[in-house]
Amino acid sequence: MTPEAYHVANQIFKIVQEVYGSHVKPGMQFNVTPEIAQELVKAFQLSNAFLKKVTMKGKREKVGKIVTMDATGSLSKSTGTDQGAPYHYRRPSNPIGLSEREYRLHENESDALIDWDTIDEWAGEAEFYPLFRELLVQVRAADLLRKAWNGQFRASHTDPVTFPLLQDNQSGWIQYMIDVAPEQVLGITPNAASPNGYDIDPIHVGEGAGDNGFESLDQLVHLMEQQMFHEYFRNKPLSTRAIVGSNLILNETGGLIGDTQTPSERLALQTILKNHEIGGFKPERSNEFPANGLVLTDPKNLHYYYQKTSVRRSLKQSDEMKGIVDYHYCNEGFVIGHIEGCAVAHPDALLFKNASGDWVPLSDVTWKKAA
Repeated sequence: MTPEAYHVANQIFKIVQEVYGSHVKPGMQFNVTPEIAQELVKAFQLSNAFLKKVTMKGKREKVGKIVTMDATGSLSKSTGTDQGAPYHYRRPSNPIGLSEREYRLHENESDALIDWDTIDEWAGEAEFYPLFRELLVQVRAADLLRKAWNGQFRASHTDPVTFPLLQDNQSGWIQYMIDVAPEQVLGITPNAASPNGYDIDPIHVGEGAGDNGFESLDQLVHLMEQQMFHEYFRNKPLSTRAIVGSNLILNETGGLIGDTQTPSERLALQTILKNHEIGGFKPERSNEFPANGLVLTDPKNLHYYYQKTSVRRSLKQSDEMKGIVDYHYCNEGFVIGHIEGCAVAHPDALLFKNASGDWVPLSDVTWKKAA
């Protein structure tokens, strides 16, 4: 490493000390205060349009009850106080719900390497580390969504080659519904003898689907809401969204999305997505969402939890790694706030008719892989 690069490395450590305290030394692992941990998570959230709509909470414990801020009942009532009934006879209701379901947070490492060659290249550039730090925020936010949508199980040693969508990091929102509320997941039948714990029931969507299918996505989404939503959430259509995968949007818009889009095609697609509804709900897009996926819920019903006291950092010069390693550790997890306000169509169950008249999935990526 050149003398200029050493200067860059020292500047990086100086910036870290300004944020976390002068007691922080190179190579030292240190706990991040809950206040700064909240700022880090807020940075992830603000870096992504969809994450801004999601509920992100810091928790004190690794395991606990799920607390929700939506009430499925009412506050309005009468206790006859106008007839002289004592004030203490009033019966207030608590609008904050405490679920019987638990959340469980698991460790997550998201370490990054700044190699010597990069540091040499940026020697003398004062903005290098702020730019690199911003890049880390964006990558970690993308990773968060990749796990949130595609996570299916937790492996003790993750394998990014076999599971590039981070399926083996931990269970995300879709898998949470499969595990906790299979009755809210269309296209599966629980089966303890199956390797996945369920069998796939094909869902035919399109003309000629027959009595056991749906003539359109509109019809499918409408049924999901009417038959799978609690009445309270059926009465909140303005906040509910149909979160749909890129292949379903491609099919729905007649092929207006693709790598060969012209500016006019992109504008047409944006107009369609802005004005179009699926089953009476606005469609919602999210990075990292399964291409063949369909989830009906209010985005704020999607919860990301992190343990406030678990965030640990370390910045270390490593000759072995040939660079500076930015270590980041946190306990985190994904849950659904109200399962009664969420419905899922299993990504492997949705089938559409191709040009040959066969019912096929719109994506060749299967949901569940052997753990």
